[in-house]
Amino acid sequence: MYLPGDHTLVFKQATAQSNTAETAAKLRLVTQVMVGVHLAAAAEAMSLGVKVGLEPTKLFEIISTAAGSSWMFVNRTPQLLNGKWTSTKSVNDVIADLVNMESYNSLLSGRIC
Repeated sequence: MYLPGDHTLVFKQATAQSNTAETAAKLRLVTQVMVGVHLAAAAEAMSLGVKVGLEPTKLFEIISTAAGSSWMFVNRTPQLLNGKWTSTKSVNDVIADLVNMESYNSLLSGRIC
């Protein structure tokens, strides 16, 4: 698996040929869904691990270097573990990004909603 050092590289490559507002909105939709999915997966993985008796810090260390890891997991899970969440978005903001598909519907020719 190729993981670029610059986490914005995919966005830069995708917009290189077309710099329209429509392309940017579509990419935002995709990236926001991925952020939400990765955050949910991180929380679920850590919760499951704790429920089955694994030590959270050790579990984090293992998952961080495993194939199922992600930048969001590595960056956000320590904040979850120490109770110091520093995201500029609230949980409600993230949920709104994920469920507000109607605003993207016109960009995607009605294929989502």
